[in-house]
Amino acid sequence: MPAKKSDTSIKDPALVKLDTESIESLREFGVEATIKGAASDTGLIKTNSGGGPKLDVARVYTRNLETWKSCQPGNKITISIGVSGRYGGEINGRPYESKQEGINFISMPNETQTSQIYSEETCGWLLNFSCEHFYKEGMSLLQSDDNIIQFVDAIQGHEAFLEAGARHLLWLKSSEPMHWHAASKEATKAAMISFVAARMSGSLYQAETTQLKGSWSSYVDATISFMEEYYNLPLTLGDLCNVCHVSARTLQAAFNEIRKETPMLTLRRTRLNKLRLLLIQGEDVATSCSKVGLSPTGRTASLYASEFGEKPNQTSARYRSLPRTGSILAI
Repeated sequence: MPAKKSDTSIKDPALVKLDTESIESLREFGVEATIKGAASDTGLIKTNSGGGPKLDVARVYTRNLETWKSCQPGNKITISIGVSGRYGGEINGRPYESKQEGINFISMPNETQTSQIYSEETCGWLLNFSCEHFYKEGMSLLQSDDNIIQFVDAIQGHEAFLEAGARHLLWLKSSEPMHWHAASKEATKAAMISFVAARMSGSLYQAETTQLKGSWSSYVDATISFMEEYYNLPLTLGDLCNVCHVSARTLQAAFNEIRKETPMLTLRRTRLNKLRLLLIQGEDVATSCSKVGLSPTGRTASLYASEFGEKPNQTSARYRSLPRTGSILAI
């Protein structure tokens, strides 16, 4: 539709305010644009949109626009994929350039986009995701521009999947209704939302890993100290994570980097070492196992043999046969 010039409220005759009420996919935006050439009085935006509250997709075509400014809604995360045309600008100070069949930018809630349009015509996709489906990750992304950049990197290379999903949603909207269309629409939106949520979570983990890698050694040391004191309790991975107040993924990454094994394997080795010390001191197998948080089972015996080259009852029998000096074994 033609973009109409605004009246006396705007001094610059080239500045137009788009009639967003008649542009379905952009009705939530406060959009301003300028048209090319002060004497021109028309700028064109066409959109084809579909989806719903969880995910709305729009294919947007513009002609004869020179600049564009909009503010992202407070409950949306938008992924922009370029199709044709040249344009660029900033999203809250982060520079971007249009990319054909690539990610132009990702805009977070309440961010402002300012763009300069270099070509006469442009075409692209806007994928608007509701924040409620990844609120925690979305709020974490807002803490740092670096986090958002890593999120963009995580999405890049998968534009074809997102565009195919968006095309399918628009095809469902325009085609003759069939009984399976509703299920296909929901499945397509769910796949796209799950994909973006997974990439978002992964990019945050990468950022967390980069920021916290210098602390990994202290995490490992603190966790092992905790194991040494409470090995006899029925500890879980969650209990170990609570020691350092980090996620399971971070703690496992720290142990893999420092010790080349998982936290739970380290705990098991700690218990087996404590078991061996008790057996050397003359304790029987069942009592020793109960004191270190292990069960006197065949699996425990097998794990013990793998670690020390003999079964627990062999260690117990061998050291019980040695002469004692007081309460200390003469070894």
